[in-house]
Order: sequence, then C-alpha cells, then structure tokens
Amino acid sequence: MDCIICNSKMNAKSDWAYQCSNCNFWRSTLEPGAGRGIEGLEELRRSNFKILSDKFEELTSLSGKSCLEVGCAEGWFLDEAKARGAECIGIEPSEVSKLSQAAGHDVKVGFFPDILDQGRQFDIIIFNDVFEHLPDPVDAIKQCENYLNEDGYLILNLPNSGGLFFKISATLAKFGASSIFNRLWQKGFPSPHLTYFNERNLDAFIAKYTKLQKCKNFPLPALHTQGLKERIKTSHQGLKGQILYLGIRMGLPIIQACPSDIIVSIFQKHSGK
Repeated sequence: MDCIICNSKMNAKSDWAYQCSNCNFWRSTLEPGAGRGIEGLEELRRSNFKILSDKFEELTSLSGKSCLEVGCAEGWFLDEAKARGAECIGIEPSEVSKLSQAAGHDVKVGFFPDILDQGRQFDIIIFNDVFEHLPDPVDAIKQCENYLNEDGYLILNLPNSGGLFFKISATLAKFGASSIFNRLWQKGFPSPHLTYFNERNLDAFIAKYTKLQKCKNFPLPALHTQGLKERIKTSHQGLKGQILYLGIRMGLPIIQACPSDIIVSIFQKHSGK
C-alpha cells in the first residue's frame, strides 16, 4: 500500500493498520460503514462546536453564510451554526438523520456528494469527526473544492495522530496491548476510522489535491468530564473500565496540557481576484 500523500510505501503495524514512515500518515483496511457515534459525547461536542464557531468567526461571520455539514449526526453543530445565523444543510447516511430532522434541520439522507444537486455551492463545508471515516478521502477533498463558492471555507475537525492518546496507544500496541489503539480507530464499531492525519501531513494532503489555502489551525479538547464514563463503557466494561475512567479523570489536568487528539484546520478557496 502506497501513501496517498507522499507516495512512499506504507508499513504494516497490524493486519489492518498501516503507517507511512516518511510523512506519518496512517490508514486502515477496516470495513467502512455508516452508524451512530459513541455514547457520552454530547457535552464535549456541543462545547467544542462553540469553540470552533468562535474561532471561525475570527475570520468571518457565520451569519448569512450557506453551510453544508457532511455527516451531521444528531445536528449539534447545525444547532450552533443556525443560532449564529448560518443557512444550514446537513447530510447524514444513517438512521440518526431522523434525530437532526426532528430537531428542525434540513438534512438530506445519503452520501456526499451524490445526494447534492450538481452545480450547487456553499460558503462553508464542514466535516466534524467524519472525514476520517471516508473510504476515498482524495475524491472527497476534490469534491469539496468543487462544491465551495469562491472564497468559501472548508473546515476539517478530525482526530490527530500527533495527539497524546494516539501516540501512547500506538506505542502500547507495539507490545501487544492494543485495546486503546483499537478503540481510537473504533475497530469493531459500525463506522471505524479509515485514516489518521496530523497537522503537517493534512496540509500536504490538501496542497497535493486542491488549490485551497490554509488560513487557520487550532486544537480542540478531546475529553470532557461529563459523558466520560459512557464513552469508556463502549469498549471497556467492568473493573477495567472503572480503573481507566479513574486514571483519566485524575490525570485530566496533565492530559489537557499535552498535544490534543483533535485538530481543526480551516482552508479557503480563493477567487484569484
């Protein structure tokens, strides 16, 4: 398997996970799918969407902007963007689309970009914890450029292979302790992760396949005390889960000072004027 960013040969780290030793891009051969996310994330994601929106509005206001969220799930980001005056549309392929529709959002059931009308364009296209699930990220990023208005923005909110937990989990997996590594990839879940970027190779990826220009990058918190037990229970039950929860809860101040496992990168399509 060759790296989609630098074309180097990728090295097998397991029977399903591969790493590029040149640019540190990770890719899996896990089966893609569509399904509801992990329990216990609402407080964290709603909080992060406020931070993300504040950071974006340092560039330009959301008010009056046409915004497409790919993989909108329950509609939590759509709630935030709509409250700030954005004109929002969501795409969601799974049954969870019914929840965002019930919340009053305009949500198309299907896959990006097939469900969209040809020629339609948006001021903002955003992926919140979705891009890493796509089986063909190269085609997806090219389609994003096509569906953006001139001077429009692409926002990628995704896991970071340069984050503390990913680095620790990858190291532990080398010695046979792979449960945390598997959990970060959502191995065994309906929609596992298929790629893992960091800030540097994500920039290289965008530059290779598009003309979008980077204009902002920032981390988001990967953990929130509310909902933490529920998140851990999805993969670690019983005493093991309780110990893991207590360890993370006690170490949270230190964890929050380390490189985050979530990054946001914002790119703009320039008109060339």
